Amino acid sequence: MRDYSKETSNDGISLANLPPDIIRTIIPMVPSLQKTRLIAKAWNTTAREHLKKFHLDYVEINTILNGQVVINVTLPKDALVISGISKWKIVGIDRKTNFIKVESAPQDQKQLMNSGRLNTLFEGYARINTLCINEVFANFAYYIISCLKTVVIENLKIGLMPKTSESERVIVNKLAEKLEHVKYLQNL
Repeated sequence: MRDYSKETSNDGISLANLPPDIIRTIIPMVPSLQKTRLIAKAWNTTAREHLKKFHLDYVEINTILNGQVVINVTLPKDALVISGISKWKIVGIDRKTNFIKVESAPQDQKQLMNSGRLNTLFEGYARINTLCINEVFANFAYYIISCLKTVVIENLKIGLMPKTSESERVIVNKLAEKLEHVKYLQNL
């Protein structure tokens, strides 16, 4: 595959040395920002600024049969392409707020943890209004919490599997409490 980021024209212009105002014009038109962030520091900075304009309204992570996980996300319609979840099933659109609700296909918890998809989903957003984690195993709850890093969460609701030991519940709660950016924590 050809790397256009390093190529220059006769007048010395390349993607890597474009001025920030031109990069800001291009970024909203790019379907996936992951690769553009690798072009140059200015592209990475501009892409991160662009992503921080968006927030996730509601994220719900549910365990269904056989340890499979389904993720529901409500987000601004404009952010659907940016978040990398554009192939998920659309289950609702609120025309008043211009928010869209999408649902992932069922995924195995271990595969989801190994793929890094949750990390990718959360890393681009400055804020999640409500994150609801339902009926998950403690190790998966640890993983979700580790993906949150600097995301501001207005409401975090955690519900572990009924068979979860008391010591595991304590550890999950302590990890969640250590998140500096959580405003309200509730155990389900």
